[in-house]
Amino acid sequence: MSHRYGDEEMGMGKKDDDLYRTNGRAKIPNGPDIRGLFRLRRKRIIQWTVFIFIVYIFVKNLPEGQRHPSLRPTYEDPSEVKAPKSHRPSSATDRNAPLPGPGSIPPQPKMKTDEGIKHYFEGPVKFFSLSTTLHGLMRLDGHSPLNTNVLFAAASLKSVSALLPIACEMARWRRSHIHFLLAGRDPMTWDDLLAANSIEDDCRMFLHDARPDFALYSTDLRMEVSVGSMMKHVEESMHPQALIIDDSGNEEPFFTKALRRKATEMEKTLIELPENASESMMWFTRLDSGSLKAWHRAEIDIVIQAPRDSSGSLLNLLSSLQSANYQASRPPRLTIELPARTDRSTKGYLEFMKWPPMAYQHSHGYTNLLNIHHRIDSQREDSIGASIRTLELFYPAHAYDSHIIILSPQVQLSPLWFQYAKYTLLEYKYAGYRYEGSQSILGVSLTVPSMYPNCSTPFTPPALETDGTGTFDQKGKQTQFLFQAPNSQAALYFGDRWREFHSFLNLRIASESTVTRAKKVSKKEPAWVEYLLELALARGYSMIYPSWRDEGIAIIHNELAQTPEEFSDKIEKSRLKEGEEATLSKLPSILSILPKQGDLPELPLMPFVSLAGHIVGDIKEQMDATNRELLLFKEEIGACKGAPTRQKKDFEGAKDLFCIDGEIDEPKPLDPTSESSFKDSTLHTDGSRNQSSLNFPEAVQPSV
Repeated sequence: MSHRYGDEEMGMGKKDDDLYRTNGRAKIPNGPDIRGLFRLRRKRIIQWTVFIFIVYIFVKNLPEGQRHPSLRPTYEDPSEVKAPKSHRPSSATDRNAPLPGPGSIPPQPKMKTDEGIKHYFEGPVKFFSLSTTLHGLMRLDGHSPLNTNVLFAAASLKSVSALLPIACEMARWRRSHIHFLLAGRDPMTWDDLLAANSIEDDCRMFLHDARPDFALYSTDLRMEVSVGSMMKHVEESMHPQALIIDDSGNEEPFFTKALRRKATEMEKTLIELPENASESMMWFTRLDSGSLKAWHRAEIDIVIQAPRDSSGSLLNLLSSLQSANYQASRPPRLTIELPARTDRSTKGYLEFMKWPPMAYQHSHGYTNLLNIHHRIDSQREDSIGASIRTLELFYPAHAYDSHIIILSPQVQLSPLWFQYAKYTLLEYKYAGYRYEGSQSILGVSLTVPSMYPNCSTPFTPPALETDGTGTFDQKGKQTQFLFQAPNSQAALYFGDRWREFHSFLNLRIASESTVTRAKKVSKKEPAWVEYLLELALARGYSMIYPSWRDEGIAIIHNELAQTPEEFSDKIEKSRLKEGEEATLSKLPSILSILPKQGDLPELPLMPFVSLAGHIVGDIKEQMDATNRELLLFKEEIGACKGAPTRQKKDFEGAKDLFCIDGEIDEPKPLDPTSESSFKDSTLHTDGSRNQSSLNFPEAVQPSV
């Protein structure tokens, strides 16, 4: 008893660590929480140890240039840059040694590389020359998204040689600030490049060197990263309105790939010039930054209404469309309306027709831009029905960016027709400064009118005496003039005016006017021309027409003309058009056709020809005639006699021309006043443009 008591007492007085010790070891409690926690911690420690060891072995065996890849290159002051150890000046005679540039040799990788591998360096990207020229662009509004900067860029020397003459030509016209950026591997200096390409001192453009350090030995991946990073800094300092590169196949793949990607990310206009751009596309050097920015924004649709029981004229037109030049552009969509009775040859041709042409499908990826409409009802329609059918073939998706070209089947086009249409569209619709009266332009005709709209008198383009400062060249041959009559043969109509025409015809039908107006347009023309002329006279609209018949953009084969279906039983079947015909141009460039070296005249300097054939020189006289036509139309057709009328123009349609009870639902286009209206130009008496916004700061002006 006493023995047990003594044991208990001794046990109660012992410490815990003595009670649980067995064979010299501490006994761990059997509680599940403590034991599980210990196992979990031990497992994690082992996993992390193995992971760190693997990462260490992997990094240790990488080439030296790949240990610190950088996707965010930075500018550094060349005076503060430390060269790699092997290139630092070692003596007083080496203090002027060049900093690591495109031609410097980077450290060799520790791992052995193949003897034939020349581009091995993948270290951090640095630009030693770019910051100097970019920092001086504040004077050119480089910090603003809206400016007049246009950027040419190239990497290969062949592309540099192809683009330099084009960039210099654009710079000579002084409508934008032109920049040229070099981003390749070759270590040639700008002075050597300019001398090799015979660039003279009058080439007033800004030169930038965006080649990274060790460019000659950089891998394609590093060069691609440098191009993307370069664009980030260019965007911050320059905000170019358009990027222009070479698409001839001579450019470096890494450069083209990176620039396309960055242009898409930054929503920049990227213009890729074909191989023969210096011969066939020099016209685009006359455009300003606002027009170039809209290069891909402006879309064009072609609408053709095929004649009945005749395929020759249509196939001739389609053949000329196929052979036209659509380089560097998105080919237009093509809509063909076939009559109820379509001959077999037309169906067979369209069944195998590819649009756009195969060359543009393969190189640019444009496919399936052809729409075929086939009429069911073969009964003859009246004027309203025929006009509705024509307008329903196209409605602008974007009022200010979707445009329509109407082509008659008896038209044959020059290979240069699309370039002329795009040139005039970009100049008169998207220029960075606003032309006075640009809102009064219906569109641009591709042909010279041979007759007045009533087909009673041959039309002669105006020819005025000039001192050479207006719209005429040295031979007294003017480039273009304004005429109030629409063109149904071959004409480009602006999208906002075509939308307004939709609204006008809709309201014109709803007005139910009983007044019979005398026709101003012959029944040899489609019925919709009469209604468009009514709108043009009431608004004071006019078309831009060319004046030259030699070397024409488009010609009309009068012997193939047919009477419009809506008037087929009301006029004699004879030659529908009289007058002098033009000859089709076969020249390689539209600059060879246009007078004044292709410089399109400004709207205020164009002669304005009224419907009666009079040249109206006084703007007040023109406005008075428009007001008379407006009041007469409102009274006779708009049902506005004795009723209050809207005094302000309806920019969303033609409602202000009618006094109709109730509202007719019409689409409302957005006002684009756009990015293209940020600069106004002052028009001098000699016809030149105000260039005060295009001063070239001496601080960043290159000496070439």
